[in-house]
Amino acid sequence: MISRRTLIQSAPPAIAALSVGGAASAEDMSSSAARVQYFADAIGKEPPARLLSADGGPSPEILAFCRETDMSLDWAFVGDLRPVFRAAHRNHVALNSVGSADPHSQWYKRWLDLHHDMNTEPGALADHDPRLEESYALEGKIAATPAKTVEGIAAQATLAAHPDFGLVDDVTGTHDCVLLRSLADALNALTLETST
Repeated sequence: MISRRTLIQSAPPAIAALSVGGAASAEDMSSSAARVQYFADAIGKEPPARLLSADGGPSPEILAFCRETDMSLDWAFVGDLRPVFRAAHRNHVALNSVGSADPHSQWYKRWLDLHHDMNTEPGALADHDPRLEESYALEGKIAATPAKTVEGIAAQATLAAHPDFGLVDDVTGTHDCVLLRSLADALNALTLETST
């Protein structure tokens, strides 16, 4: 376990200045408490009861809070947002590096093309129409292949909400249809956010 002294010595200079010899001013501590409260409110948790221990180092409560929530001590004590930006960037990179692994959106686009073609071409479909057979095969792949990305899950939900899929009635206002369409819309919006 890391000691407070080691933590303070390895901390950025601004945290060390706050913690060594009780040098933290009331204004510094008020700002720190406000940042911790803001973070706690944002994630729906109670903030730690104390920020500093009697020796002027980070309290066990703030250290536990940081471990449990991934809040940065840099943010708590000096308002340094660089760790937040780095974490957001790592999450973005992780989402996008896996993003190309799901084939669901390509399958869904092909399924849409087939259904557009079948719905706009005059005449009845034959039982063994190759477009219909390909459509059923794509439905099976989309449904049975576990999605690993938001984009893949969005394609699954969008297919499930599509009236041609037949999972829900296309009757405006039915709860199952509205729910699936809302879920699909939300997931598709998330895919747009992660792609920018």
